[in-house]
Amino acid sequence: MLARGLALPELAALDLGEVVERACSDHERKIGRHVDRAIGPLPVTSSPALKIAAYRILQEALANAFRHANGSAASVRVAARDGWVVLECVDAGPGLDGHEEGLGIRGMRERAELLGGRVEIGTDGSSGTVVRASLPVS
Repeated sequence: MLARGLALPELAALDLGEVVERACSDHERKIGRHVDRAIGPLPVTSSPALKIAAYRILQEALANAFRHANGSAASVRVAARDGWVVLECVDAGPGLDGHEEGLGIRGMRERAELLGGRVEIGTDGSSGTVVRASLPVS
């Protein structure tokens, strides 16, 4: 069910901002809660691999925010900076205390690393979790 609507031809027709919007709206439809988003300037064109990685990383980060942050609100910020697309998913949950890295987090890391990028996971200072994926534009 999660893979429905993710065929490459469907994502290929979208620009990166639309892919981010799609990941957020798909999550909203699934759980019935709004996802705040801020989509900054992004490359006009991007590779299919970058679009798929961005979608899947956001999909997993939003699912984790809902699952592990007691349903707290989540927000997504995406922008291009110095040759990188930076995706951030932030929640207002209890943070990472005591959580082991599961398959979802490993999957996000692997997707990013296959493109030469990285995923960092931490807290936002007081509580909550920040998932930050940096993916190279080229």
